[in-house]
Amino acid sequence: MKHFLQRSAVLGVLFVLGASQLAFAGKSERNQRRIFVDGRVLKIDQKDRTLVVSDRWSKTLYLVTVPEGADFRITFGTNMHLTYPEFRDVHKYDMVKMICARTGEERLATLDDGSKAITVVAIR
Repeated sequence: MKHFLQRSAVLGVLFVLGASQLAFAGKSERNQRRIFVDGRVLKIDQKDRTLVVSDRWSKTLYLVTVPEGADFRITFGTNMHLTYPEFRDVHKYDMVKMICARTGEERLATLDDGSKAITVVAIR
């Protein structure tokens, strides 16, 4: 009886550890694909609905595609008091904050001035 209880306890612990590994495996992969972009808008392309954003903390350049209905926040600029800003409300040198998704592997885009930018898509 004693061995049966010990084996049951060990199997129960192993089951809980295995289940937790499976539960968190998908979330870590999903979190790696999402990125928070918080920085200054350097260039706006109204036709392609793209923004070139210089990240506030890492100084990384992002080429952000903003689809219709994507949520973002203008944290500093002329339209920063709008609750739900639209793409046309963003101006050059505004500070923006948005959640973006990487499309597949990390792809780099070459801008007009020859600098490299990470391409992402705004979500939510």
